[in-house]
Amino acid sequence: MNPIRLEENGALRDQGGALAQEAITLLGRPILLDPACTLRSFFRMLKCHNILQRLNPYISTLLEQFGRCPPQDCLASGLKALQLSRIIEMTGFPAPPAIRIYMTLEGFGPEGCCDIRWTNLAQILDLPLRLGQLKHTVFGDPMNSLEFDTTFNLFELIDGICWELSFHNLPDRCKV
Repeated sequence: MNPIRLEENGALRDQGGALAQEAITLLGRPILLDPACTLRSFFRMLKCHNILQRLNPYISTLLEQFGRCPPQDCLASGLKALQLSRIIEMTGFPAPPAIRIYMTLEGFGPEGCCDIRWTNLAQILDLPLRLGQLKHTVFGDPMNSLEFDTTFNLFELIDGICWELSFHNLPDRCKV
């Protein structure tokens, strides 16, 4: 299937360079991120394509937070990028055996990946956004992990980032 590209300004383009008009029809298409793409680009896409805002219950709250952020220079010191990755965990003991598939959004700094759960949205909006690999943890042992190339579609990008940011952006009233 032909991939679409998320650009820095939030536009979605097909391989031929045409702007996407009906974003809802593109949800299952593989997504590529322009090298200049940031988390701000992701929010611009949601604002450009209002229909996409109905895909996840956290989007309206996240867009409100986005609207209160400065228009530029939203960078956390020590972080160089954000990466959305897919995780598959397979466990066999204790019973019953299970497979869990989920997404994770992590920050990357000089010492590798780091948790951004306590980082405010205004500190990560202008960090480059990347798509990572699929990490397969076998039998719950993180030391026994494999990494694979994978693709993400537009729906997975939206749902994965929104789900992760719903935990990462702690409202001020909860910081007491």
